[in-house]
Amino acid sequence: MRPLIIFTILITLNVGVWVVSEEVSAQQVSKSYHSISVVSDTYDIRADSTNIGYVWMPGLYHRFSQNNAGHIENERAVYPAAINDPDKHQTNVVQLPIGHRYMDEDPISNNKTHVYEIYPAVDIPIVAVGSVWSIYALSKVYTKTQPTAAEIQGLNKDNIPAFDRWSVYPYNDKLEKLSYYPFYASIPLPFIFFLSTGKTSSDFFRLSFLYWETLSIMGVLGTSSTYYVDRYRPYCYTDETPMDRRTSKVARNSFFSGHVEMVAAPTFLIAKVYSDYYPESKTKWVFYGFAATITAATAYTRLRGGDHFPSDIILGAVVGALSGILVPEFHKNNNSDLSVLPYSNEMAKGFAFIYQF
Repeated sequence: MRPLIIFTILITLNVGVWVVSEEVSAQQVSKSYHSISVVSDTYDIRADSTNIGYVWMPGLYHRFSQNNAGHIENERAVYPAAINDPDKHQTNVVQLPIGHRYMDEDPISNNKTHVYEIYPAVDIPIVAVGSVWSIYALSKVYTKTQPTAAEIQGLNKDNIPAFDRWSVYPYNDKLEKLSYYPFYASIPLPFIFFLSTGKTSSDFFRLSFLYWETLSIMGVLGTSSTYYVDRYRPYCYTDETPMDRRTSKVARNSFFSGHVEMVAAPTFLIAKVYSDYYPESKTKWVFYGFAATITAATAYTRLRGGDHFPSDIILGAVVGALSGILVPEFHKNNNSDLSVLPYSNEMAKGFAFIYQF
């Protein structure tokens, strides 16, 4: 029996409005929060990862870094602070402009908060199982039984779903080789990006692990699909393709496009990481634009080269892009909307990812 790995993603919708007008003391606030948001032009401050709403928090100013002039500092600007009796810790509050978000230091460990959090008990098994399975399945998809010439001659274009029927192109060796340039170039690209900025370079190993996890998850999805589904490539349906190509071991590896998936995942992951580390930067849309463009270019070579149908390419792009975006998103620090729970039934065991929005 072939091994079967099931990853279950449960998405729940939870929409509501939270309104709190009563002021509470700092002692009632959980020490798990790592950031605050200014919610009014008064001294009211909301602790993001608590259930308390608006908080009047004595001594809050001392949770932030401050320069000698007594100002709150962040990467964008310097804002004045209103301090009363800073040594007594009685009524010390900070007056900050509306609409800004400030990363705090962990009040327990006094270490700076990371943008992404790693959950070893969950992430390590996912990476380990995903990596092993991907390597195993990949070794199998390139050694499938070759179709016979009789099987190829018996193929009929009319049996292709209407959505894909128009895209039967003969094999094109030049486009096949061209598609490997973005494929191989995209693999080390995240590592180069992680080292290229001050913020990401300090989290290089953390980000590299998330990239590895991304590859593991998309690897399971991609290799499993090709392993279990035998779908003839478009070039098998046309006599313009040489018979030795139509009867090759990879002739039934059309579902779905691993090249497009492999290009989309790392490039969209770069765009996602950049937007999370530099949320105010307008350049982040350039990164998303680049990811979409290079993915589309790869898709074109695979389509016109006769390697994949449009549905194979679309699915590859979606799986790759979502893997690159959602893995970092699920690991964002203080992401209280995400829960990871053990999952088990009579058929499978694994983890359930529950995301509320």
